[in-house]
Amino acid sequence: MKKISTGAIVFLLVLIGMFLTKPSSEDFDRYIDKKYSRNKNDAKTELQNIINSGINKTLAFEIKQTKEYHDYRLFATVDALEVDKEVKFLGALGLWFPVL
Repeated sequence: MKKISTGAIVFLLVLIGMFLTKPSSEDFDRYIDKKYSRNKNDAKTELQNIINSGINKTLAFEIKQTKEYHDYRLFATVDALEVDKEVKFLGALGLWFPVL
């Protein structure tokens, strides 16, 4: 009996934690800004770096403008467009994950 009540308490605490740490729409915007602002210095010239930076900023802007945020109390999902391709993200426990 004690194992069942301990398990139930742990399960309840996990659910409460998921509810309290579910990321918001603004958290998604920050995630996208961070994801697309990383400087990947794999370009060979400064011009390529500038072009890549412009492309990344455009992609981030497009995703943020086309996003549809869905709140499911314990987690959230976002559907958006990236170059005419639908992309999905799952937000849980304060983190965002791209979904294939």
